[in-house]
Amino acid sequence: MKFSHYSIVQVNGLFRSNRGRNMILVNNRILLRNINPNTYKKIVALESIEQRLAKIVPSKRGVATLYVERDGNNNYVHSKYDPLREIPSIYNGIKDLSNYEHILFIGTGLGYHIVDVLEKYPHIKISIYEMDLEILETFLATQDLSKFKQERFKEIFTIPTDIQDMEKFFDRYTRKSIDVILPFTNTFYKEEINDFSEKVVTNLKKKKDSLGTNAAFQQRWIINSIINAPKVMTTPNILLSENNADFAGKPVILVSAGPSLSFDLEVIRRIKEEGRAYVFAVGSAVNALITANIMPDAFFTYDPTEANQIVAKAIKDNKFNIPIVFGSSVGFETLHNYPGKMVHFITSQDTLAEHLLKPPSEIVVSDSPSVAVMTLQILFKLKMQPIILAGQNLGYLNDTFYAEEIKYVNMENKISERQIKDAIKVKDVYGNEMLTNESYLSMKETLEIFIRKNPHIPVINTTKKGAYIEGTNFEELESVLETKLKNQNVVQQLFGKLESEYSMEATKENYKILEDSFDVMWENLQRVLEKIEVIQNTHKLGMYKNIQKQLVDFDLEFRQVKYTLFYDTIIIPIVRVQHEQFVKRSIEVQATSSLQKKTELFIEIFGSFVKTILAAVVYVQPAFQELKKSEIFNEKDNG
Repeated sequence: MKFSHYSIVQVNGLFRSNRGRNMILVNNRILLRNINPNTYKKIVALESIEQRLAKIVPSKRGVATLYVERDGNNNYVHSKYDPLREIPSIYNGIKDLSNYEHILFIGTGLGYHIVDVLEKYPHIKISIYEMDLEILETFLATQDLSKFKQERFKEIFTIPTDIQDMEKFFDRYTRKSIDVILPFTNTFYKEEINDFSEKVVTNLKKKKDSLGTNAAFQQRWIINSIINAPKVMTTPNILLSENNADFAGKPVILVSAGPSLSFDLEVIRRIKEEGRAYVFAVGSAVNALITANIMPDAFFTYDPTEANQIVAKAIKDNKFNIPIVFGSSVGFETLHNYPGKMVHFITSQDTLAEHLLKPPSEIVVSDSPSVAVMTLQILFKLKMQPIILAGQNLGYLNDTFYAEEIKYVNMENKISERQIKDAIKVKDVYGNEMLTNESYLSMKETLEIFIRKNPHIPVINTTKKGAYIEGTNFEELESVLETKLKNQNVVQQLFGKLESEYSMEATKENYKILEDSFDVMWENLQRVLEKIEVIQNTHKLGMYKNIQKQLVDFDLEFRQVKYTLFYDTIIIPIVRVQHEQFVKRSIEVQATSSLQKKTELFIEIFGSFVKTILAAVVYVQPAFQELKKSEIFNEKDNG
């Protein structure tokens, strides 16, 4: 490792050139002010404090190190001897940082490890969580961050409530991101780290990409993406610019399945018959409309589960010509024998489509707690307005969940005593208290996030007795019809005009690249299995003399597996929960000094995860075989 770029923090240089340090701090403050004004203000306020507990001193090697006075003791943040040499130990168990797009550094110290990443991995973006303001200021006065692009710094905060955009942060935090915790911080701020972890868990519980949801859906997302791929490739994407221009500025009713929908069906019927606005049904709301003999302009769906096909059953049984706008990772059974026009959007869970079709990031729809939130994102992207919410109760009404017109076999539409006991009180559109649950509350908060991001598009909530949604104006649908939807026949039959715009030639080429990547991954995986067998035999014999070399050999082979496109695009999404646990636990192997214990942990952690990879390969093979047989990839020679 080369350390030449650390010369700026040689101790003698620091004390000889306070002006230099001050200029670094000034530059970094400008950066900080742009990233997080709250943290910036705290750093500025620190100037008034004369007595400091964080102090820079020379290490044995001469490079600056840092200690903090606590309870009369000098607690070193870095090594007393050589802070630079300890950098690799901070990343123990995280061998392939290049696989990540974002790192949350918990604890900065003097930032040697942070600069190391910024210089070695120019694609990685970072966030910083430093609980000690003095340490953070010392870091900002030491490392010149202005030499790196500002866009690489996503968050710098001392308490989680100071995060500027919580939704963006957690979205980034849960996708190709990893935590790097400074040992000092882990020792002295364990409680704060645990509190932060709890906040993360709480946030994830409110979103569909929580660990529980991942565990339930991770395999379905990818299988659906593979099986749905031919339909995605050959149907229009509603968000491609070639398809969506005619939607802009048009009024639309986003019809959800809440119990208040029953109050407004007759008004919706009139709006539909007179063409006053588009009527888009989300999820089960389509069946409430069908029961009322109202055919919506489109049916939006994205639920990845097998049970989602029940929602489309009435449409299929009666061969209703209702266009379906489906998320690319929707339950594949939903699309089978669908009688109407098919239009799609690509979801953030569909890593296969991301590789095959290379969609622009702005047309990928973020996974969300409900189909209503997904659809709202699409309406914003289409620039439709006003957006009118109907049946969006986000809570209970008269002890029910859904509109009374929705009836499925074995569906319970009455809340239980336990649900009443666990209910949360929120304000409704009239300012009264109503009952809801965590799931609905998550949907409500996510709706509000997207509404805040699009203040230029009016959103009207017409849901009688529904939860108040921040950023919307409540107005009963009867009034909206008379005041906002005066013009008749504004709706055109736009879905029939949409066409697929994907290049089949480019798609096939991308598929071939993925196939080749699988072959490389599989070949390397066989060698990984051989290395594991050698290590297992070493453990059986109890002869650990060569175990370190064997572990290094394994790591070299395993790295070749992890570097493949197939692993990143297909395998990781299928085993994302197991992968997260694997990454967290893999550090235990490096941290253990006993060779026997190290070997046992390796077999437990690495051996188990490799088995998980093998199981994932077996799981997806049949779906890929069917995809290969499809007309897209199996065109017959007409000659």
